[in-house]
Amino acid sequence: MKILLLLCLVPFVCAQGRLEEKELGQFSYYEQECIKELHSDKEMLTEGLKQLYMPENNPDFNAFMECAWKKDGFIDGYGNIIYERFHFYVQGAHMDAVGIRELAEAFAEDVINHCKEVRGDTPGQTGVKLMNCILHRLYA
Repeated sequence: MKILLLLCLVPFVCAQGRLEEKELGQFSYYEQECIKELHSDKEMLTEGLKQLYMPENNPDFNAFMECAWKKDGFIDGYGNIIYERFHFYVQGAHMDAVGIRELAEAFAEDVINHCKEVRGDTPGQTGVKLMNCILHRLYA
């Protein structure tokens, strides 16, 4: 089981490293749309994304995450996390990193089940807390 957990950690540690290399202005199309719509501070967003755990109590960061997650299809029009879509995303990211479908599925199932009860005051804060929960699960 410890080996399984260790193998599950690898892709997210690598992904975190890629976030740290993210330079100011390297945002996805949807993220750029949200930056324009919300008049977000790119430097603040970049710094928040570089952290091991994203800032949960920054209303501007949470609004940005809510906007981006809605545009990406992870939050519906009612502000609910679409866990099926998020499960697919986590599984795909893990599959890309380790190339073992069964491991990717088991990892996605574990973290979604462990973190799906996480809630914030806003849909964006819920998304941030969900991501942080997954990271806490990885490093536990």
